[in-house]
Amino acid sequence: MTHLSDLLSAPDLGPEAKARATIRLRYEDVMQDGTLQVSVLSAGLGASVWQHLLADEASRQMRESGEIPILSRLLLGAGEGPISVAAPLEIEGSYRLSHGCLPSGEVERIYVEMWAEARAPRGHTFGPTPEPGTDMITCGRLYAEHVVTRLFAPKGERKVRRLDHSNLPPVPGPQIPIVPARATFALPEGAVALAPETSREIVLGIGHSDSNQHVSSLAYLRLAEDAALIALRAHASNAAPLAIESAELAYGKPSFGGEALAIVTRPFELTIDGKKRLGVSASFVEAGRVPEEGRTFVRLVFRAA
Repeated sequence: MTHLSDLLSAPDLGPEAKARATIRLRYEDVMQDGTLQVSVLSAGLGASVWQHLLADEASRQMRESGEIPILSRLLLGAGEGPISVAAPLEIEGSYRLSHGCLPSGEVERIYVEMWAEARAPRGHTFGPTPEPGTDMITCGRLYAEHVVTRLFAPKGERKVRRLDHSNLPPVPGPQIPIVPARATFALPEGAVALAPETSREIVLGIGHSDSNQHVSSLAYLRLAEDAALIALRAHASNAAPLAIESAELAYGKPSFGGEALAIVTRPFELTIDGKKRLGVSASFVEAGRVPEEGRTFVRLVFRAA
């Protein structure tokens, strides 16, 4: 079994597959305990991988052929703290092309995998500005899996199983497992269910969408966190609020502003490195469908802040 910590650690890739970037933080990016909101890691991926590494010739040829990497899976891991909102966040991003096969061995998907690690000097927002040379700490890590798709091709012709570009192999990189999106709704290995599934309706607004013309990948994280905290209220200690330690999101069918969906939540308890953690698996599902048929799935593990 591949563990979250393994996926969040970037493989040893060459310098041509890595880039560094710096992003400025907003006050809402750093939580009250001085740790980074995991959602900020997505901006670091954009600044390092999308804006630098994917501006190369191979990426240009893929775009001109209509072959677009579409986000299929996103993993976020919290890091150390505290950090100051005044200190810039340093990002190291990397990527590689890979593929997935059916049990028969036939190539089924071409992937673009991306990683990002965020680092900043240890410090406090309300206090002395960190001195140059202050110890840098890892604030969080991200893994993003993208499926290469002919986004604007007729239905039935969108799947990409081979590449046809002079500077890329037809079937690139290592083989990685094809993980069904619904697997994210299952309880993680070793977890114990805390309560039956519960469901509540949500209505999506334009504020949940982005310029990709559908609900933002991170909007699901925000909505799932709110639902998870409600689901865990009876099991969490009143003395310490909860913060996301890790998040896994798997994307299927997109959603749009104005739609009504249900969030089905499944709370659980899990032991990690000898410490108990609370978590919730969630499914964003249309009326009349079972949770395993959801459009998007989220699994959150929390720590006591």
